[in-house]
Formats: sequence, structure tokens, C-alpha cells
Amino acid sequence: MEEKNGFSLDEILEQYGSGRTPPARDVYPDVPYSDTVSEPSTVKTIRLTRIEFCDWLETLMLSVALVIFIMVFGIRVNQVYGISMQPTLMEGDRLIVTPMYGTPSYGDIIVLKAANLPNSQTGEMGEPIVKRVIGLPGDEIFIDKQSGEVFRNGEMLDETYIAEKILPERAGNQKYPITVEEGHVFVMGDNRNHSTDSRVTWAYGVFYYVDCVDFGSIIGKAVLRVYPFDTFGGFK
Repeated sequence: MEEKNGFSLDEILEQYGSGRTPPARDVYPDVPYSDTVSEPSTVKTIRLTRIEFCDWLETLMLSVALVIFIMVFGIRVNQVYGISMQPTLMEGDRLIVTPMYGTPSYGDIIVLKAANLPNSQTGEMGEPIVKRVIGLPGDEIFIDKQSGEVFRNGEMLDETYIAEKILPERAGNQKYPITVEEGHVFVMGDNRNHSTDSRVTWAYGVFYYVDCVDFGSIIGKAVLRVYPFDTFGGFK
């Protein structure tokens, strides 16, 4: 009998009559053979797409919530530029900043407009900077240039948040002790040796300085870090 489709009828009957089922590679020699059943690639693609969609949806919902929060409470989002607040805040952090009414408190992290620093984005004078409040009106601030310790009203501050103590050459050009004027605050960055702050005042040959900051230059108080998402939350 003639062969049809690669096998004769007699051969097929002989195969099944013997109880042996021809393996797929014998019947269809051009089809790859596998003893295991693999999951269709389309399923894997769908699962990956679903994970990506959930991540995208989470980001969208958080963004919408932030916009609503800003509109309702009149707050703003400020980005941290530079390394002057490390290790508390990192460059690129986004902060929720609330309006400040009245006098700030010791240790508050505030955003202020430094009229005598060039803006890193526009190049014009008036850089928004993030600093920590160290002294309030009437306080006497003293920096020991040898030890790098900071004193307020004769009491040494326990500053667990700083990167390192102040080096002698980074004490600034203020004449210590300095008494903070009414309506002003004395501020410093937590990364003391890499921060331009109230330690630097106007003097001949000094073009960029901060000095003590008047209340009117304070944009607001930083209360929450919202980005990066893995560091979302408050800070000290």
C-alpha cells in the first residue's frame, strides 16, 4: 500500500496494534519535541504588563493626592539643590513646605530666599535654600573654631543630625559671639563644612553671603519628604 503523509496504513495499524503510541517527533518530524509543557509566552507578557500598570497607577494616584493636598492647604513642593543638608536631606529630594506664621522653632528645617546668593536655575540673585534654624531673635550664637562646637546662650548644642563638626576654616566671617537681631533667625546647613549659611556675612570681597535671615525671607517650613518614594515621610 502506498505511503500517505509519511506513513502507510499498515505501519500505523502495526504501531497502534502493538500498544505503542508513536512519539510526536516520529509522526511530525518537523515539530520540535519536548517532554515538558511550558507556559505560553503570552501569559508572561500579560503578567509583566499588569505589574507595570500597577506601578504606574500607584504613581498616578500619589501625584493626584499631592495636587489635591497642595490646592486645599496652600502648600508648595520644593526641591533640594546641593549637598548642604546631608545627611538629613539629599540632593533631589522633594519636600512639602507649609507657610510659616510667626516665629519658627529651634531645629525647624525651613526654605528661605537668600537674596545674596545666585539662583542655581536662573542665575539671578535670590536662591531658595534649605537650612536648619539654630538661633532665634535675642539668642547669642558662638562657634568655637577649634572644637567646631556650636553654643547658644552659653550652652553647647547636641547636634546629632550634622555630617561632621565645623572645621576652623569653615566657621565663616561672622564675629562671634553674635546676637541674633529681632525679626531674624540664624540658620546653618547640616553638612556644616559644605554649606553657605548665616556664618557668612557681608564683608569686603565677599560677594555671596546669607547672614542672619529676616522672617520676611522665609518661604515656609519643610514638613514632609515626598520623593524619592522609598524615603517618603518625615525627618528630624
